[in-house]
Amino acid sequence: MNRPLVTVISPCFNQERFVASTIASVRSQTQRLWELIVVDDGSSDESVAAATAGAQGDPRVSVLALPHGGVSHARNAGVAQAAPGSPYLLFLDADDELDPSMLERFVRELDSDPRLSMVHGRVTFIDEAGRVLSGTPGMHPRYARDRWSVRVLPDTEFETPFASILALAGIIPSCSMMRRSAFLSAGRWDETFGQGFEDTDLFLRLALQGPIHQIPERLVRHRRHPAQSSEAPGRHDAQIVKLHARWRDLDRLAPEHRLVV
Repeated sequence: MNRPLVTVISPCFNQERFVASTIASVRSQTQRLWELIVVDDGSSDESVAAATAGAQGDPRVSVLALPHGGVSHARNAGVAQAAPGSPYLLFLDADDELDPSMLERFVRELDSDPRLSMVHGRVTFIDEAGRVLSGTPGMHPRYARDRWSVRVLPDTEFETPFASILALAGIIPSCSMMRRSAFLSAGRWDETFGQGFEDTDLFLRLALQGPIHQIPERLVRHRRHPAQSSEAPGRHDAQIVKLHARWRDLDRLAPEHRLVV
């Protein structure tokens, strides 16, 4: 098998209904140089069987079954299994789907500028049955400083600055491709942080490694359904307090990183 350009890692916890569709969306990519590692995080349903069936006949897809350790642990475990020479990482939730051109488009963007630590796109929301939902529930625009106020960054401004990420710009792992070297330098997923804004914490650390650009295209279908762990009541508020407390402490940053902040 040729060296993959992208390692796609799909943490999976009780997603037997959707994981086969997620795998199929990766297998349909126009960019063929990829590997997909589905990391089952101790599911109590038939997720492993569904993922194994979805991977059948394609050596680029593997399934790694682990005891339950949380989504960040599953993502890091997937990276540990990645092909050594794969330069890019995509953490695709096991209930989301990619447009066939997604990997090709994102690889082209990262290849075009070696300074970039990450690129991210926009998403189309779908429900349990795959029907398109209207609007962008819970997703904020990219806010940026504008002298004494703030403004929304237009799609013609590609860079997503540190301040926009801290203001909770609408970025999720499934629509974000990272340069593997930047991910490793940033310190991987923080398994002690807990779920909820653990992705924002990583994106902020990646912004210190190099510029982050938006691709203003909707090449990911992000599923919304009641079983999602991010919907757990009370978790949102506690985690955002933790995020802001961590990033108020600028003394822990190197001087060159304080300039970015």
